[in-house]
Amino acid sequence: MKQVLLYSATLIVGGVLSYLGESLFGAEWIFGLLTVVLFFLFLQGWKRWGRSPIGLVIITVCLLITLDGIFFVQYAATAICSLLMGLFMLPHFYKNKDGVAAAAIFVFLNILICFVFVPNELMGWIFVTVTGIAALIGFRYNLPFVRTCFVSLFGISAFSLLLFQFSEEIYMLSILAVLLVGFLIFAIYRMNRQVAS
Repeated sequence: MKQVLLYSATLIVGGVLSYLGESLFGAEWIFGLLTVVLFFLFLQGWKRWGRSPIGLVIITVCLLITLDGIFFVQYAATAICSLLMGLFMLPHFYKNKDGVAAAAIFVFLNILICFVFVPNELMGWIFVTVTGIAALIGFRYNLPFVRTCFVSLFGISAFSLLLFQFSEEIYMLSILAVLLVGFLIFAIYRMNRQVAS
């Protein structure tokens, strides 16, 4: 029951902070920092009342989306607050490697998105690479939630990248995309075989 209340209260307060941050122009930093404080308080409750990796990832992703909404196009502020959230998770790593690793990768992806000078096409390549490497980390260090989460995201991002490259009809980039995706699939397959044996 305490877990449900913890998750519900965090999501509700995060929603209120998002609404206020988007409505009150000029006060974004206050609401962004309050979102980071909310995440810190959530971690204290999460540590005491149940260390569900799924719960941590859901709350992390929701609060990252909240930060993105509050700091709309203020990418430096989004990156700083996201980094603070990631740092707050570090003390919990040894007692819940799976959940903290998955949540930290989402924080890393959110920081990557903040690099506005990276074109959308290149961001697709970065997402495929990062999610593929994250899936490999999940297999290598036997982190089932990281493995499941990022194999799924890798599949979606790889399909999107290949679809985009083939629709653009730039054959050299299409071949490179196939090689990258093929290499990562082969590496994931090999790592899975090693873990299984």
